[in-house]
Amino acid sequence: MAMQRPRVLAALPGEGGDAVVLSEQEKKLPEVAAGWKRHSFNEYVCEKISLHRTIRDDRCQECIDAEYLEILPTASVVIVFHNEAKCTLLRTIYSVLENSPVSMLKEIILIDDFSDLEARPDMGVFLENYIKKHFQKYVSNELIRHKQREGLTRARLTGAAAASGDVLVFLDAHCEAITGWLEPLLQRVAEKPNVAVTPVILNIRDNDFEIRATAPHNVQIGHFHLGNDIYLGKRLNNVKNNSTKFVPSPTMAGGLFAINREYFYYSGSYDEQMHGWGGENLEMSFRLWQCGGGIETHPCSQVGHVFRTHSPYKIPEGAEGYNLNMRRLVDVWLDEFKELYYSRSGGVWGDEGDISERLALKEKLQCKSFAWYMDNVATSIDYFFANDTRTGFLHSNGHCLDVGNLPMPLAPQNDVGTYPCHFEVGGNQVVMFTRLKGLSSQFRCRSTRLDKYEMLETVGEGAYGIVWKARNRETNEIVAIKQFKDSEENEEVKRTTMRELRVLRSLRQENIVQLLEFFKRKRKLFLVFEFVEKNMLEVLDENKRGMTQTTVKSYAHQLIKAVAWEGKCHARDIIHRDIKPENLLISTTGKLKLCDFGFARPVSARSESSRYTEYVATRWYRAPELLLGSKYGRAVDVWSIGCIIGELLDGEPLFPGDNEIHQLICVQKILGTLPPDQMAKFRQNPVFRGANLRDIRFPAQSRLKERYQRVIADNMLALMEGMLKMDPDCRFTATQALGHVTFNPRKTVRHHSQPAPLKRGPQRSPTAPDTR
Repeated sequence: MAMQRPRVLAALPGEGGDAVVLSEQEKKLPEVAAGWKRHSFNEYVCEKISLHRTIRDDRCQECIDAEYLEILPTASVVIVFHNEAKCTLLRTIYSVLENSPVSMLKEIILIDDFSDLEARPDMGVFLENYIKKHFQKYVSNELIRHKQREGLTRARLTGAAAASGDVLVFLDAHCEAITGWLEPLLQRVAEKPNVAVTPVILNIRDNDFEIRATAPHNVQIGHFHLGNDIYLGKRLNNVKNNSTKFVPSPTMAGGLFAINREYFYYSGSYDEQMHGWGGENLEMSFRLWQCGGGIETHPCSQVGHVFRTHSPYKIPEGAEGYNLNMRRLVDVWLDEFKELYYSRSGGVWGDEGDISERLALKEKLQCKSFAWYMDNVATSIDYFFANDTRTGFLHSNGHCLDVGNLPMPLAPQNDVGTYPCHFEVGGNQVVMFTRLKGLSSQFRCRSTRLDKYEMLETVGEGAYGIVWKARNRETNEIVAIKQFKDSEENEEVKRTTMRELRVLRSLRQENIVQLLEFFKRKRKLFLVFEFVEKNMLEVLDENKRGMTQTTVKSYAHQLIKAVAWEGKCHARDIIHRDIKPENLLISTTGKLKLCDFGFARPVSARSESSRYTEYVATRWYRAPELLLGSKYGRAVDVWSIGCIIGELLDGEPLFPGDNEIHQLICVQKILGTLPPDQMAKFRQNPVFRGANLRDIRFPAQSRLKERYQRVIADNMLALMEGMLKMDPDCRFTATQALGHVTFNPRKTVRHHSQPAPLKRGPQRSPTAPDTR
């Protein structure tokens, strides 16, 4: 049972959480102005409201009906105040007593951080007597007075040291706890002792003290702003939550939270060297998450809080203290981010004091990096790291690019202009040139951002990324967005990502999927492409017995053009290396687009000593030289196209091997025995050691005609045979295939049994045997 609330008349001002509306005459009273000056809220209105006022219980039915453990841990409520108004402080205490089960409320500890008792005598003897008379019989109450101003952080440490409950619950001195506020906090701490749990914080308006409870589907979670115009997200961000369960939160405002007392100390409590107020909430937020704990908001716990526009009293150490706090926070917890922070935050350089104990704590707890925190916790915040950027000023003739004076949350996205240069470090004119060759200001990209796209559905997923169908909110254009997984952490993914980006930026052709833009978010790269409705694998599923020769010829012609045409892939010395049906996109009008250049490689970039892996194209479309670990070049793409032509004709893969050795067997059953030099490579390759092909009878010549003669004309059969020569030096080039009579009917037909084209000089890249 909680403390019995005295009967309060519903007609009293502010009851139910309603606003107190003053008459025009009252608004002009000197007491009103004096109260605003003393406390930065309307003290006159505050005094009109009963200390026992009730707040309408607007929680959802699930919260009201929620059941909790019969025995919950006990709570020590710590309230710090300095020159607080009597009405807010006492109403805070009464709201805790009248809305908390006595069995769970161990004590209330009040810390007076050196209030001016001459100016505020009601915080002196009056308060001491009031506590003894009205509170002591219900719960243990302790009033501790500092002999000098210590600031919020050290005052809370004083309260924590005096506490004996299982859970520390910190509240500000101008709060109102709502019915059922304490049980959800204690239950969650009992379930998970390494998290700090915050209530949903309701706004008590500073002018009329109106307060409204909120439904749990609209929960506020903390993001953060590191000051000095470095804006990294909304301070409080509404998220949809369809249940009454806790919601993970990247940060907390810091004034109101519950935490296991033992874990509070184990995890580092507060940084005792921080001064005054400011930064301690972020320090705790980063530390908890990075060191194995976390922060959660419980939607069934609701506490009102008077938010003031400015502090009515001086903060110890003022701006210097705040800057010191930020330096300590940054130097201990931000890792590689700190250089970028300092480059953007003018005026905060200085001595942060001895941080060796905090660094030792970080090592002892084996805390994760700040990059991990950004990638796994604060996932909705855009950022760049120092090694991604060059910072400076973009200026000409004395004028600089300037983002204006509005704070980032309020500034429109295109709020950029020019202004006479003032070259102020950390000011509105500092811009960053990112590794993605884009301009960014205040950690916000000024051009391309993921936010302008609405993700509609997942259309594909592979080893290196996910492909989304999305809509451009500005133009309504449907696009495909490829999100690479772990772009920065995984070196292989990073290489693949940057390779595809470089290749696509150099290619422009109607049969190669068009890259519209690219950008980076959360250390992951996003590529935005034109959207094409299907891929060839889906088309094959719709045509299980194959397609007409006319359709096959159209697709083959477009695919070969993508590889060979006018300065494109092969003419640019680029090998795709992974041509397969999944990487061929087909529009509703029959337009073919070659995509997925993650394995693409520029031949011209090689040296005689460079090595290529053979683990490239999917096995069924892999040329013999790749399977054998031999040197290879552009001819591997031609082979893949030849395989695809065969599959399109009858709907069946041409060489469906189960593994490398079986793949070679499938090839030889159709095309005949490997040439002598490739058979020698087979015997030398350790991958095939012990394999015996002598007992398998292979045809003396190609059986392509036997398989396809009913569905193919002689000229297309000749094209296939030229593209599927096992010796890559005898295989058609993409240019030769493009000029073949199949696509140019006026040319003389070369019969498929005639000799292959003359051998060309070596155009292959060296490779090593597969080590995967």
